[in-house]
Amino acid sequence: MNNRLHNAGLSFTKMKSSQGIYQTIKTDMGPILSITSWEKILSAIQLELPDESKTMNDLQQLRALCDAANSDAFVPISSSELTDQRFPDFILQLNSVVKRSVNLGVTEGFLSTDGLQATSTWSRIGKYISFPEGDGVGARFGIHFKLWREYGGTPLWLEFSTDFGRRHEVRPILEPWAQERDIFTSMEKNHFVIGVDLLANEEKDTVVQDVVKKIKDISDQLSKLEKKE
Repeated sequence: MNNRLHNAGLSFTKMKSSQGIYQTIKTDMGPILSITSWEKILSAIQLELPDESKTMNDLQQLRALCDAANSDAFVPISSSELTDQRFPDFILQLNSVVKRSVNLGVTEGFLSTDGLQATSTWSRIGKYISFPEGDGVGARFGIHFKLWREYGGTPLWLEFSTDFGRRHEVRPILEPWAQERDIFTSMEKNHFVIGVDLLANEEKDTVVQDVVKKIKDISDQLSKLEKKE
């Protein structure tokens, strides 16, 4: 917004922004401009709406439209977000949980990383693993930012691809098992994914041990895979 006003030859003064407002500027012409999100606006509208089903349905439709439009939109970054060291610290902690969980799984013998590498793309950070008890079927385990953003719940996911992950065989085994235990699964293009929930408000060792147990449970289910000749 600053650049646009400057390019238009308009003078302005930055003002202190209230919570939920990314930036507030007072122009020398008089008007005050603020940048916020549709989520903040819709939430404020919802507080003022009467509790009527039709009105609420209209609001939900507008919210869904905004969510679709914002799915790939760039949200202005606040100065507090740029300087908040908790964000990188949190990601580093998550990476540490993934690394330690995989190492423990290898030590306990239900995971293997032989010949497999750590991997990162623009949307995910993780490690390729295989399940010896599951006839060597492979998966990618780690942080998946897009799935985390879309579904919430957990930043950690197991992804079973078509070839390496044998998703056509894995899905019929894991999907009903996961549904019985309220574990989230989804088909994402050519990948079958399963969320690995994290314990909240616990020490690191407790969190890691719980992740290891959950992956071991999945390994036990994959032992049902038909062995390839």
